[in-house]
Amino acid sequence: MVRHIVLFSFNYPLDSNEVQELNSNFDKLPSLIPEVVKYAAGSNMSPENLEKGYQMCYVLDFKDAKDRDTYLVHPHHKAFVESAKPVLKDVLVFDFVPGEV
Repeated sequence: MVRHIVLFSFNYPLDSNEVQELNSNFDKLPSLIPEVVKYAAGSNMSPENLEKGYQMCYVLDFKDAKDRDTYLVHPHHKAFVESAKPVLKDVLVFDFVPGEV
């Protein structure tokens, strides 16, 4: 399994409608891209103040790296990326295989 973690920071404070639209659009991807095995998302709620400006986190699991690679070039994923670009300040992506160090 490959776990794909995506963190977003924004150019400006998003209002609730913008956050809802962004999350709604991302939430659709797992149903549109069958390679996604499991999906979770959420906003930062840590009291540690170590988030470095990142406000949203999306976690997607794939059977293997091949399925993750298919997701990355999938037209629905690419369309989401293009639609989100205007509000994104930065994106951090971290992929790993759980249990492997």
